[in-house]
Amino acid sequence: MTKTFRITVCVLITIGWSIYYSMLLKDGLFDISRQSPLHLCNIMQILAVYAVLKNDKRIMDIMICPLIIGPVIAISYPFGIVSYGTEYAIYFFYYHFVILFIGVYHLIKIRLQISFKTIMYNGVFIYLCAACVGIINPIIGSNYMFVTTPVFQLPVNYYFILNAATLTTLFGFYYLLKGMKLMTTIIKVGGSGIKH
Repeated sequence: MTKTFRITVCVLITIGWSIYYSMLLKDGLFDISRQSPLHLCNIMQILAVYAVLKNDKRIMDIMICPLIIGPVIAISYPFGIVSYGTEYAIYFFYYHFVILFIGVYHLIKIRLQISFKTIMYNGVFIYLCAACVGIINPIIGSNYMFVTTPVFQLPVNYYFILNAATLTTLFGFYYLLKGMKLMTTIIKVGGSGIKH
C-alpha cells in the first residue's frame, strides 16, 4: 500500500468517526445498543485502519469482498442512521463510499487476482464477525451485523442466514472477477496484433 493511500484512509475514517460521534453526542442520540462500532462496515473500517497502520496487505485480502459488496448493498438499501436526518444520511453514504474506495483500490492494486482461498478467508471473516456479534447482541440488547431490526422472526439468529446469503454472494463475486480477468486477457491478446 502506498503511503498516500494509507494516510488518506486514516484521515477519511478518523474525520468521519469524529464528526459522527460528535453529532450523536450533541443531539443526545448516543445509545450503546445502537451506535457501538459493531456493524460489519464499522468492523471493516477499524480493521482497515489497523491494516494501513501496519501496512498489512493480508488483512485487506481477508476482507476484500465485504469491502466491496457490503457498501454496495448498504448504498442500494440505506437503513439505520439515515432516518436520523440529513446530516446522518450524508455520513451514512460517506462512510460506505470510503469503505468502497478502500476495497476497489485494493482490488485494482492486486489486479483482480483473488484466489479461491481468499474467498474462503472472506467467508470465515464474515462468520467470525457474526459469531462475535451474536454473543454481544443479547448482552447489550443490540441487533448488530447487517440490519438494525429483524427482517423476519426465526427461532435462530437470522443474521447467520444473511451471512449464508453473503457467502453465496462471495462465490458469485469470485466468479465474476474470474470472468473479468479472462475477458481482460482475451481483449489484450485480441488487440495485440497477433495474427491467427
